[in-house]
Amino acid sequence: MDHIKAFYAQTLENMKYAGIQNPEKDYDLFCASPQIVDEYSRNKHLQFELVDKILLEQIDQFIARRSQREPLERIMNYATFRGLEFQIAPHIFKPSFETETTVDHALEQIKDIPNPVILDCGTGSGCVLISLLKERSDATGIGIDIDQSILDVAIKNVVTHKVQDRVQFMISDWGDNLDKKVDLIISNPPRIPTELIKSLVKEVSIYDPHIALDGGVKGIDFYKRSTELLSRLGTPNASCVLQISQVTIHNAIKSIRNSGYSVIHLGRNYKYTPNCLIFHYRDYAPQHGLLPKILSFIRK
Repeated sequence: MDHIKAFYAQTLENMKYAGIQNPEKDYDLFCASPQIVDEYSRNKHLQFELVDKILLEQIDQFIARRSQREPLERIMNYATFRGLEFQIAPHIFKPSFETETTVDHALEQIKDIPNPVILDCGTGSGCVLISLLKERSDATGIGIDIDQSILDVAIKNVVTHKVQDRVQFMISDWGDNLDKKVDLIISNPPRIPTELIKSLVKEVSIYDPHIALDGGVKGIDFYKRSTELLSRLGTPNASCVLQISQVTIHNAIKSIRNSGYSVIHLGRNYKYTPNCLIFHYRDYAPQHGLLPKILSFIRK
């Protein structure tokens, strides 16, 4: 297909002016995607010119969509995460490379816990939970999200990666209807202040579902909700690992600390920049009100 790429050389160059950083790489990845490979396989018996015509139609559509800053993964309907491929859909948050480090930190938290139970809040495609289960063959997991159509995609992915016997998916508003004890709570939570969503890069602000981005006025609503979830569902050695952004990190730490967790660890990525916040059930010690006294009595 090199002759086709040569035909599009100037078009790909022009895409850079639309804000596409590496259109040639996107083109190569798209042409290696299942939809193009399958299209070629179905039609390779045709004359060379006819095959080219079919492929050109597919590539024209790709260029038109990518030029509008639609992410390549959404055009291909799948994304790669920790070396695994995951089906996605327009209403599901696209797996991000930054979250791979969050998974590394989560694995560290449960390394000494046998048969850990993992809760993935806002599971989306299921990429985080599935990746953890692939790394820990003794683990089981619960993936929650707010819509069955989201969970349907996650179910397809667990079947693809053969971990369906260790996963339970549930419709839940951030664990409000759960009562099972867990050893790990993990999430890439909605964490963008509402007013900042429109200022994000177009690939995110236009094409990612806003419900997966919107963390409330300060971007920290789901950090507070996660602290409540850990204090209610955590086992004695449980931990919570939440991805963070530079915009909300200080307010998120303050919110977690105000919820009764005095010790908060900062996980960093390969560039040594902040990636996630980690806190533990054992460090939960609320100071005020009747509810903390009741919780303390129950624990005893």
